[in-house]
Amino acid sequence: MKVLIIEDDLAYRKVYSRKFEVSGYTAETAEDGAAGVEKARSFQPDIIFTDLMMPQMDGFQVLDAIKADPNLKSTPVVVLTNLSTPEDAQKVLQKGAAAVLVKSDNEPQVIVDKANELLGTSQTT
Repeated sequence: MKVLIIEDDLAYRKVYSRKFEVSGYTAETAEDGAAGVEKARSFQPDIIFTDLMMPQMDGFQVLDAIKADPNLKSTPVVVLTNLSTPEDAQKVLQKGAAAVLVKSDNEPQVIVDKANELLGTSQTT
């Protein structure tokens, strides 16, 4: 299974990609929304995790671009953020996000577990 992590914070990118790789995923990362959308088009991940507040394109714009792309629109997108308000969470869910997770409230394993749940897989550490 392939996962794309779109996150402007290098520490989060490293932690999440390492955790996914240890859990049996092929992980790719992008440092901003625009690079993430381009990478999604070439990498064709099974699931995408995106931050909300990023340079170039924010998570709302990333979600719009992915859902508008015929080759990506069925790919589950999980929004990871520390700055989400209930209104932001509702907005991304209305735009088609599969879930919203607060980074500071969830260990990396919870993020992998969410991917497994959404993809119906049982990959474990």
